[in-house]
Amino acid sequence: MPPDPTDWESDEVGYGILVPDSPTAPDTVEYVWTKEKATGSALPEPVRRLLTARPKTVLLYWNPLHGNRFVRRYFDSDPPHTSDLRIGLSQFGTDRKQLPRFVLIAASPTTIPWGVQYSLALRHAVGRLPFDDNQGAAYVSAMLDGAGWATSPPTASNVAVWTVNHGTRDITHLMQNVLTKPLIEKCEGTIEKLTVVDGADATTAGLVSALASKPTLLVTSSHGATPLDERELVRDLGLPVARNHTPVDIDALVESVPGGAVWFAQACCSAGSSRESSYAALLEEGTMARLIVDTVAGLTSSVSPAPLALLTRQIPVRAVFGHVEPTFDWTLRDPGTKQRFGHDIVSGLTSQLHSGQPLGLILENYYSGVGSLVSAWATRSDEFQDSHDREILAEMTRLRLTAWDRQSLVLLGDPTVRIPKLAEFDR
Repeated sequence: MPPDPTDWESDEVGYGILVPDSPTAPDTVEYVWTKEKATGSALPEPVRRLLTARPKTVLLYWNPLHGNRFVRRYFDSDPPHTSDLRIGLSQFGTDRKQLPRFVLIAASPTTIPWGVQYSLALRHAVGRLPFDDNQGAAYVSAMLDGAGWATSPPTASNVAVWTVNHGTRDITHLMQNVLTKPLIEKCEGTIEKLTVVDGADATTAGLVSALASKPTLLVTSSHGATPLDERELVRDLGLPVARNHTPVDIDALVESVPGGAVWFAQACCSAGSSRESSYAALLEEGTMARLIVDTVAGLTSSVSPAPLALLTRQIPVRAVFGHVEPTFDWTLRDPGTKQRFGHDIVSGLTSQLHSGQPLGLILENYYSGVGSLVSAWATRSDEFQDSHDREILAEMTRLRLTAWDRQSLVLLGDPTVRIPKLAEFDR
């Protein structure tokens, strides 16, 4: 019998924590075995607590020499043993030459880059607690003890949707028609309480009102705040932009989202920013899109303020799904055929999430689409080398940008966490 892919405690599936490696000296790039690395004894307290509570946890290390290709295991053995294992090709499991299917990155994106998470997500169930210190303590407590999640959890059969539409020529119109409307239709008749806020009500007050119902799942679709003023950018990055073109109030948002909820934020930079933008070389200089990408990249790699605050509250959320960098309409609809591509996200947030799937698996089908896009890009690249057709080059740009956009949808939170199962979606 094949292993149950949701059973992260199984030795054939496995759970691991990825942490940053440290060189032998600050001015070197030499990374070697130490007893502390092998046991994790010098790691931040929340990570050590997870290692103790989950004794089968595989401790993984990343260093800059590995890029997005490898992670390392240091074994507490005599003699000492070290293994570098390939991301995306290693067998799942907990044995020496295996990598766990479930991986929690316990580090900020300045310490372990977003690109490592992108690479892992193509095959692994991966999430991130973006802290390099003890800021994750409340989350780990909720995760292990159920503090705040088990004592007064949101109702499983409760979904809130807040969606902005600025008209047919705006990407928010596409977001609404490809993501939020199909999700609402799938929830109707199945979800006990469904709250929808749209039109003129898609404001901060409307969002706070929707959150008063204590939903387990909050879905927002809108532009994400990317102000060009640096101080505003640091404060507002990725916040949902309301119908009146102003960011929602971050304090009201953070105060209102119920503990233990899952927030899916369809918006530019809703998860954070990346110092090394995937898009800069693909966007024409002088365009507004390129200006926004360059401005956001100037922040270095970061997590947006709202998810960070929600994950560090006394009673944190279970998770935030959001985008690193801007998101584009090509990811939602093929420009040639007009085919829409929101089905994997809608299914993930309904059938998968509400049937009790671990959060790290609910968008598995969405990430698998990256491989098809990259394969199509490679085929068109060969054709371009022969013909130098500018139309082929334009399609290559679209394919690459769409692949990067898909992989930059990330999970902030532990990938093994679930919400209470809803029988109607248990299939």
